[in-house]
Amino acid sequence: RQEGPYYLVDQGAVAAMLPIRPKFAHKGSFGRVQIVAGSKGKMGAALLCGEACLKSGAGLLTIHVPGVGLNPVQTVLREAMATVDDCSDHVSDVPELEKLNVICAGPGLGTHIETVQALTKLIKANQEPMLLDADALNIVASQPGLLKHIPEGSVLTPHVGEFERLFGKYANGLDRIKKMQEIAVTNQLTLVLKGAHSATVTPEGRVCFNTTGNSGMATAGSGDVLAGVITGLMAQGLSGADAAIAGVFLHGMAGDLAENKVGKSSLVASNLLSELPKAFNNVTVTSLF
Repeated sequence: RQEGPYYLVDQGAVAAMLPIRPKFAHKGSFGRVQIVAGSKGKMGAALLCGEACLKSGAGLLTIHVPGVGLNPVQTVLREAMATVDDCSDHVSDVPELEKLNVICAGPGLGTHIETVQALTKLIKANQEPMLLDADALNIVASQPGLLKHIPEGSVLTPHVGEFERLFGKYANGLDRIKKMQEIAVTNQLTLVLKGAHSATVTPEGRVCFNTTGNSGMATAGSGDVLAGVITGLMAQGLSGADAAIAGVFLHGMAGDLAENKVGKSSLVASNLLSELPKAFNNVTVTSLF
């Protein structure tokens, strides 16, 4: 038989991707993460992303936030460190990039002109794979030529509207998938198109359709949680592609577990955070060494 580019993701495939946590490891073994997120009125997105990152196994997390974000981060995310922007309401500059394994930018970031300049600087200065979500994607869409500066191996997580702003219109769903493949291969990126049966396209052009999740997850903040999960997995050494495939599956499984408890209509993003540990426990391969 001839193998095609289309795949369905199942639990066995995800289990094989997840990192083993050796007994004698330390926090530095599981990666250092920098999240750049939040703006006045949108700090919840940064908090959801950060907690999801920590609950996905990242060893050390620092969140760069505007001044209004310091108290929420230090109160809600007691395990995270914070760096504070000079601006009170939005991010206007970027933090130091030393000793980092992965950067996540975008949740609740806003598109203030100073934020656009800061993110542009961040993308051009960073050499390691990163994850761009939400307003980071809108900023890339507004800056011609910035896409080519995103490091190879990075992950972009647009919903349908963000995808159109980034890459233009398409004739139908199949045309959109083909466009995703072209962009992923040309730029050596992983693209996650969020929605029912989210599609992850790898730098090799493989298209992986997710098999977990439900319509209750169509709620504010769900994407911020997903960004955190994928970032946490990348911090532990997974490639952007594997982190995205596994992260989407685990995110959806957390949604299914949450649906069992609260139903679809009442499901909110914080329910996903509550169920992430069980989702990981369902598929994680453990080690004694």
